[in-house]
Amino acid sequence: MLPLLLCVFFGSDAPPNVLLIFADDLGLHDLGCTGSHRIETPHLDALAEDGMQFTRAYSSACVCAPSRACLLTGKSLATSPIRDNGELPKMEGRFAGQRAMPEGTPTLATRLQHAGYATGAFGKWGLGGVGQPQGHPKHFGFDRFYGYLCQFHAHNLFPRYLDAHEEMVQLPGNDRSLLGETWGPDAICEDALGWLDAVPEDQPWFMYVPTIVPHLALQAPPDLISYYNNKGWEDPAYEGGRGYLPHPTPRAAYAAMITGMDRNIGRLFAAVKARGEWDNTVVIFTSDNGATFELGGFDPDFFGSNRGLRGHKVQLYEGGLRVPMIVRAPGSTVPGSSDDTVVVGYDLHDTILELVEVPGLGEGDGVSLKPLLAGDALPKRPDLYWEHHAGGGWEAGLLDQRWKGVRRRTHRAIPDSMEIFDVVKDPGETNDLAPQRPDLVERLEALFAQRTVSSLPSWNPFRDREAAIASQRTIPAGEVVKVGMLQLAPDERIDVQGTLDGLKEGLAGGQVSVSGTLRRRFLSQGAVCTVKAGGRLELLGGNVPLNNAVVHLEPGGKVIFMGFGLSDLPRHQLAALRVDGTPYTDQEDVQVNALRRGVVVTRSLAD
Repeated sequence: MLPLLLCVFFGSDAPPNVLLIFADDLGLHDLGCTGSHRIETPHLDALAEDGMQFTRAYSSACVCAPSRACLLTGKSLATSPIRDNGELPKMEGRFAGQRAMPEGTPTLATRLQHAGYATGAFGKWGLGGVGQPQGHPKHFGFDRFYGYLCQFHAHNLFPRYLDAHEEMVQLPGNDRSLLGETWGPDAICEDALGWLDAVPEDQPWFMYVPTIVPHLALQAPPDLISYYNNKGWEDPAYEGGRGYLPHPTPRAAYAAMITGMDRNIGRLFAAVKARGEWDNTVVIFTSDNGATFELGGFDPDFFGSNRGLRGHKVQLYEGGLRVPMIVRAPGSTVPGSSDDTVVVGYDLHDTILELVEVPGLGEGDGVSLKPLLAGDALPKRPDLYWEHHAGGGWEAGLLDQRWKGVRRRTHRAIPDSMEIFDVVKDPGETNDLAPQRPDLVERLEALFAQRTVSSLPSWNPFRDREAAIASQRTIPAGEVVKVGMLQLAPDERIDVQGTLDGLKEGLAGGQVSVSGTLRRRFLSQGAVCTVKAGGRLELLGGNVPLNNAVVHLEPGGKVIFMGFGLSDLPRHQLAALRVDGTPYTDQEDVQVNALRRGVVVTRSLAD
């Protein structure tokens, strides 16, 4: 039995249900209720009339996977277990998925599941898959999943198959071409409706709907494309490219995708009302990041998706982070209201838990928005922080809900200078105030320094990579990490299974095992490197790339001295190689050959 206060709040003796809808790449102005003059979204417009719109809502990240992780865990990118997209290699006949959250990571779904809720996720997961089965939604609180485990799989809306919890469900008539018999979002909606129908009437439920719309490719139901084709828009054909399908009427397709999403949302709303539960259901709608750039036939200028804002998805300017957000909590929100307080996606974790009175508040980085829903002020919130690790690396922060700092090329030893913008007066981020406000630069530097170091070195700015390597000591297979000079204590160890890059910098001291690729200018100061089967040690530098360092060469290993020929490679460099514990001499299973770019020393695998 819930406390009396909550029962009165929702006007029901039953615990409230939660419907959380998470769009994919939806721009701030892509809904009718947020200012679109071209795209029709009647059901979401009605939701806004029945709830509260947050007009300064930010996403947790500027790309898909980390935004989802932050939403479910309540963590910001300063502490999230997932800091960027991390695609796994495609498996035979399957899309493998993305890097998974650590096993046992508590999520909004696990907390609600433990409180007795039925829990279902329907749409795009992006936090694990068949390549990392421990990342399946069932391990993070969901009784049922239906949709796309892998983000790459979700780049097509007429897929050959979808994942129905632990099974592959084939969709006859679909072959990943422009059209098919079953639009993926429609199939996902059908499964969500079936799941909801099976939830007992006396059990509360949590439905998480991370729809794949309007992420590219441009594919929509034919009836809706025809509807928008009749609008008379000039709509030049998109010829395809960069991995996306061509489309004869791309503008009509984009609008049709969003209206198709809205139509399915309307079907979900109708099902909740048919159960008599509409007035006891919290409904939240938002997006994982801002609209994308001109890609795959999408025309952001035509739709004005991020109009008035700088940048787009994959950037930390406002266009990549500002999103729609609508919350309807019956008995609390004033219908048709709005609020311009800064809020962020990971706030929804604590907001939902407080609205349904389930423990777990305060364990993330966000705040509950419940006071705002009731028309009260929000207590002072923590400043916001974001990072992104593609495009040379980005960091950004927002101080006092006003002062935005952006730094680019954070994966370089010397990043770009900080930019500072007053996003209240200058949401287009056109006037850099950094030269006049060194005080804000200092505060943002301090905010950036508070981030926790990710155990995955490539998910860190340059300044934190050495710390990441020192803490984890493993470069996983498939990962490429570029890092500057490394100074290790004699007993410190690094296991290089992927690639540790940096031909312009050295590695001093420590013990390194290489089954992947290690690229260094030199090894020095007692460094001990073991090159295992399949491993490569590439050395660039000077006359003494091995300076007071030892390399143990195992069968199947390879050492490349770049920039040398057989005649000018110093003999003491070969003497620094150890074969079965003794200095290299002329063992039969070791070959020393000239390459176009250097000298390669290889050891044959045993027969």
